[in-house]
Amino acid sequence: MSEDRRQNSTKIAVTADLHLLAQSLHDLGEAFLQMYHNGDGKQTKNGTKLIRQMFSEIRKAHPDAVLIAGDLTLNGERASHEEMVEQLRIVKDDGISVYVLPGNHDIGRIDAKGYFGEEEFSVPTVTEHEFAAIYEDFGYGQAVSRDPNSLSYVVKLSDQNWLFCLDNCCRINGIPQRYGELSEASLIWLEEMLKKAREVEAFPIVAGHYNLAYHNKVFKYGFTMRNHNEVGDLLRKYQTVLYLSGHMHMQHMKFQSGIMDIATSSPATYPHQYGMLQIDHGNKAYYQTQQISMDIHEREHFRKFYQNNFKKQVLGELEHKSNLTQDEKERMAAFAAKMNLFYFSGYFYMMEAELGNSEEWALWIEKANDIFFYTYLKSMIYDSMRNHNIYTDSIKRKQTDKQV
Repeated sequence: MSEDRRQNSTKIAVTADLHLLAQSLHDLGEAFLQMYHNGDGKQTKNGTKLIRQMFSEIRKAHPDAVLIAGDLTLNGERASHEEMVEQLRIVKDDGISVYVLPGNHDIGRIDAKGYFGEEEFSVPTVTEHEFAAIYEDFGYGQAVSRDPNSLSYVVKLSDQNWLFCLDNCCRINGIPQRYGELSEASLIWLEEMLKKAREVEAFPIVAGHYNLAYHNKVFKYGFTMRNHNEVGDLLRKYQTVLYLSGHMHMQHMKFQSGIMDIATSSPATYPHQYGMLQIDHGNKAYYQTQQISMDIHEREHFRKFYQNNFKKQVLGELEHKSNLTQDEKERMAAFAAKMNLFYFSGYFYMMEAELGNSEEWALWIEKANDIFFYTYLKSMIYDSMRNHNIYTDSIKRKQTDKQV
């Protein structure tokens, strides 16, 4: 990357929800495989391999920084954090800054476990203090300011842009809760730092694990910050137009308070991708996803694993529907799994024409409109029919328009 480009452009690789389980904590035995096959479709079995490949590609692209928006580990295992640091060290040694922030699966988890043979067993997790110490070289030691009330911090990406890494995961006595928000004390700190950024004409880029926007009618509680309106209004007051999140494992974009919340999908789940954000001259922002490179047969295997996992869940709920034949249930579940895959990948708009001619979707409407999965599938249709893998915006111009 040329020195001229570095002065005029900032490039950030964006990822979230890596959910790494350290190789030292499992043996691919019966207990591990039971957890793996009964999960939510994550490639925990191949997590280390996927992360190494992703970071290898990022190193070749050589952005200015890597942002990891929480959930670095499966369930906060200390050994998983230590293995993650080994991977991050390789990236940083290549001259690429790395900035991490905690997710709800990173700290104080009572379900941090290892898996050997037929047994699962508890393993050490980390505290808030230990998390910051472990990632001292990956954000916390480079911060121009740290929130004394949380693990939030700010770094200067360039003279034109500051990165605000927000810890919006709620913990009581160090134990993570099932919701996210920013405390009143953290909001005071945040406004102070936003004000300082704008005083030197720097524009904020903000990141947090929990979402700023309601991305879906079903994905509300437990996904979006409880005080997202208050946070959104504050960020907009100081001319923020871009918020980077994760948590849902879904590739999706949604406006909140005039701010685009880009939720980057998990590299642990199909289609196994990450984002690249480029900001030119501190103003023009370009975001696009990049799928992790792999053998075509391996990608197909991962796709089938993800779809079959969802299909199994749907079949479980369709099981009690006596008005459906077994063949209809199988077809409906398979179609639902396809819808879910396209939706989570950010490409649901590509199914718009197929939905209108689908016998399986007609069966859902006619014979299974009283169960949860129908509500979820219908919510996809009411969502925006756009490509959620690409976004372009103008930071300065858009904010000027908003003040008019």
